[in-house]
Amino acid sequence: MNTQTNEQTYSTDLLTKAKSKFEHDLTNLGQKPEKGKPFDLFYEKFNQAIAEGKPFQNPAQLQGAVGGRYLKAQIAFYALESQKTTVAHRSRDVPDWFITPLEQALKLDIQSLWHSVEQDIASIVESRVKSAEHCSEQSQQQAIQSGELVEELQEQLEGLEDLPNQLIESRDENEHLVNEMKNLKNKLTQLQTEADASFGYQRTNAVLVAENERLLADNDLLRTELTQCNNILQQTLIEKAKLEGRLAERNEVLSNNALN
Repeated sequence: MNTQTNEQTYSTDLLTKAKSKFEHDLTNLGQKPEKGKPFDLFYEKFNQAIAEGKPFQNPAQLQGAVGGRYLKAQIAFYALESQKTTVAHRSRDVPDWFITPLEQALKLDIQSLWHSVEQDIASIVESRVKSAEHCSEQSQQQAIQSGELVEELQEQLEGLEDLPNQLIESRDENEHLVNEMKNLKNKLTQLQTEADASFGYQRTNAVLVAENERLLADNDLLRTELTQCNNILQQTLIEKAKLEGRLAERNEVLSNNALN
């Protein structure tokens, strides 16, 4: 009974640590943890997927199950993922290779001794996890920043959806715009994949930053092209109005000449 109670208490402590890490990371980014989807919902869907034998492999899958912002799902995913290994080590049964020799030779309290050893293992694992978290802090921050950029690009993409309909008289530019939007969607998917992978692989950070800068440059270029297109459209309308005015004046002169 005490062992079961201790295991439940340990799991509760790990959940508390994961939630604390989730709120801490959001606060550092200037976000409000209480705004949007709650952590308990992320925790529920995360464990449900594990129980069904289909654990989430990346933040995008967790976002698809819960909804809400990608950045918040990303932070929740890594906070829960960081505790999963520790829980797995904690919940293992006593192995036969540990019990049999001691039962035959020493007749010791196997269960008590095993839990003592298991606590040492858990302490070592926790120490290594903390060390790994410390070493990957910079990579994690860059991955989170990439998540923010993903959200920004998603918002920009939504704003571009109606632009082709606003340029009906410029079919060539419309086709160009549609192609640019498709390219932007592909780049967004690629960027999201690279952002997830960059959490554990610092060597991809430089490539990701360069890709972000290129996307921003492409976005600026697209805006410039749209502005130029709009200027051409306005100039065409002005010229059209002038020609219509001249035509009206000429028709009036011809009409007066005909009457005379």
